Amino acid sequence: MTEVSSSVILWMVPLRRNEVLADELGKLDRESLLKMAPMLLSEFDDPERYVGALLVGSAARGDARLYSDIDLVFYAFEEPSDDQHKYRLVYRDERLVSLSIKTLDTARAAFTNPVEAIGSIQGLRDSVVLRDSVIEDLSKLKAAAMKFKWTAELKAAANREVSYQLMGNVEEVHKVLGGLSKGDDMVLLNGAWGLAIAMPMVMALKHNILSAGDNLFRTQVCQAVGIESRWTSFTRYLLARAQVHLAIPSWLNKLSVDFGFTRKLRDCQLICFCPAMLLL
Repeated sequence: MTEVSSSVILWMVPLRRNEVLADELGKLDRESLLKMAPMLLSEFDDPERYVGALLVGSAARGDARLYSDIDLVFYAFEEPSDDQHKYRLVYRDERLVSLSIKTLDTARAAFTNPVEAIGSIQGLRDSVVLRDSVIEDLSKLKAAAMKFKWTAELKAAANREVSYQLMGNVEEVHKVLGGLSKGDDMVLLNGAWGLAIAMPMVMALKHNILSAGDNLFRTQVCQAVGIESRWTSFTRYLLARAQVHLAIPSWLNKLSVDFGFTRKLRDCQLICFCPAMLLL
């Protein structure tokens, strides 16, 4: 079994320390983040193209931390022709800003699609309307999200999706078993990664969970299923086995050299270079 070198663990400590520091300082001031909204709207909003704009995610909820991004969603009159224009990231005032473009039709479709409902409804509930149309389309959308319920029809659709996704994930299980039997770290990681991404959605569909955000979703699922449940225990075990089986190339240990990037950009590089971090 390959052990993760201590130097890699120490190399990851600054990321963990920053998270702790953010917790010690408390949540970033929601009002200060909201004060950035006019500046961002003046740069990225276009009333000729967009119905309006929402602030979503941790900045809207009021629990943004040191590395939290500012999520803006613009609702376009027409679907963008280029998929690359639907989502992009920029830095403004040393804050990462996420810019997404959707249409109202796409947003409304989430109310009748169980997978989309899980990913969208709670975000709409927590959102802040930054600019709305004359007939208050976005305010109405948020109000509809507040009234959303899992109907019998929607639950039935969710259960059908559970069956379909479970079938598809049998292949990932075989990858894990194959990786363990052959001692192949990469096959094991590939299967474990696939299950780690897919299975929380399966359980969310089964338990009708509405995601409060990417960083909170897996915790929500584990709490719904049970922190001490066998499912949660096996999930942690699977990720732990993938972590210790993963061989970290020695050259990654030397990437602490400052290449002239800002600390924030350098931290992003570390995560991109080392997928094992995402399993910790």
